[in-house]
Parts: sequence; structure tokens; C-alpha cells
Amino acid sequence: MARTELTALQKKVVEFGEKRNWRQFHSPKNIASALSVEAAELLEIFQWMSEQESRQLNKEEKQNAAFELADIFMYTLLMSEALEIDLLQSTVEKIELNEQRFPINEAAIKPHSHNNV
Repeated sequence: MARTELTALQKKVVEFGEKRNWRQFHSPKNIASALSVEAAELLEIFQWMSEQESRQLNKEEKQNAAFELADIFMYTLLMSEALEIDLLQSTVEKIELNEQRFPINEAAIKPHSHNNV
């Protein structure tokens, strides 16, 4: 996503809240709480699924996951706007930090297998 597209989308999300007088509720604390709730709602979709089932969502489950991810993304845009954080730059910097913290030669070679109930 180009910076201009992300900025336009962020503006649209902010304006949506402003038109409804919700901006008063969009403190970083409240947005962080909302992010946590939306992440929990995403997790709820997968709660009793096996690893395999979680990789093969039906159409309704996939749509529900898409909407929860959209909610998470919108709150992330609101948070970055509220804190005046350049989300694209922060993401690039975090990837670079992770590349240093987790060098390829130390990466796991094979995935772990877990037996889920």
C-alpha cells in the first residue's frame, strides 16, 4: 500500500469518527482497549478449531475474520494518528530490528507440531 493510500484511508477512518462525534472517545487508552477487544473477537473465531481447521475457514468464517481484521486495522490507523506515529516507517524499522534480533541462521528449520484438543 502506498503512503498516499494509507494516509487517505487513515483520514477516512478519522473523518468517520469525527462525523459521529466519536473523536472525544478516541484517546490512546481507549483505542488500545478497543484494539484488544477486536483482537479477542478475531481469536474467538478460531477458539475451538484445530490447527488444520484454522487453515481452512468456510466462507462465513473467512468473512468474519476479514471484518475483525478490518476493525483491528482501523483502530491501528486511529492509534497511529492519535500518537502521530508514521505507521509505515515504524513497520520498516521494526522489520529491520527483527532481522537483527532473529538472524536467518538461527531460525527454526522445521515447524513445531502440537497436538490440540
